[in-house]
Amino acid sequence: MVNDNWKRIGFQSKNPRTDFRGGGVLGLLNLVYLVENYPEDWAAMVATGEDDSKMWLLAVSSINITHHLMVFLHMHDHEVPENYRKVVAGRNQFRVFCHLNYISKRAFFELHRYALLNLHYTWLQQIKYSGKTIP
Repeated sequence: MVNDNWKRIGFQSKNPRTDFRGGGVLGLLNLVYLVENYPEDWAAMVATGEDDSKMWLLAVSSINITHHLMVFLHMHDHEVPENYRKVVAGRNQFRVFCHLNYISKRAFFELHRYALLNLHYTWLQQIKYSGKTIP
């Protein structure tokens, strides 16, 4: 299981296990959900990483977004840095998320997908307007 192919989809090293610290199993489930339900989105984001000038850590970014969403939605039971705790869902935001999650258990996965796509397109825009290649 340890090989260079993991880097192609945006892990930091040949061993993807080390990247899951923040998002845990939910981070993995988000990746699986995206690949299974939105293969075109996944393929487009992975293809971007094949061009070294547009390289970005897709899998690591996904796991980071999972972690931030977990903290924001009070789903993280480990200690987090103080600056993370400053931005958490208020009572009404949390209530809306709980209602959406009650209606469909896909709510968190869809929220993650939207955030990851937004990050991806923001990254592409940054590269386009900077006119630089990313080392």
